[in-house]
Amino acid sequence: MKRIVLLLFLVFGTVIAGCATSASTFDVKKERQEAAKQLKGFGTLLANDAQFSTLDPTTLKRTLGEKLSDYVTKDELSKMKSEVPQWLAGNFQTDIFYLMPDHNRDKAAYLTTTATFTDSDEKAQSLLFQLRFDPEANVSGATVKMVKEEGKWKIARIITE
Repeated sequence: MKRIVLLLFLVFGTVIAGCATSASTFDVKKERQEAAKQLKGFGTLLANDAQFSTLDPTTLKRTLGEKLSDYVTKDELSKMKSEVPQWLAGNFQTDIFYLMPDHNRDKAAYLTTTATFTDSDEKAQSLLFQLRFDPEANVSGATVKMVKEEGKWKIARIITE
């Protein structure tokens, strides 16, 4: 009798484990399409050379939060805001890679981007995309790592080129 009960528990446990594994499967193709839509929205957030913000640090930080919260994780957005002083001082290798300062007009100009999928990490459930800027921007691209936060694909890390 003990063997039958043990066998039933073993079969039941195997079925439950199989269902849990199949429910958590990371469908790279589907997720890649969703993430690409998010990046397309990020890439066309503003037209090339459109004013993103004034160069005032407080205003720029506030604008980053208002305009990017749907596209960037909370941690990455916080990091970007902390890099504003470096960026204003001319260090454009920061994670605020999509903005160019126009000191003559006191504005931060947004540079439009296009994204190309490059890799995935199914275990970490993350995706990598290569971002390229419009040719007239005259800057190189960047690689971004995306993860899901609050049900949306968002940029979690910038890997500058």
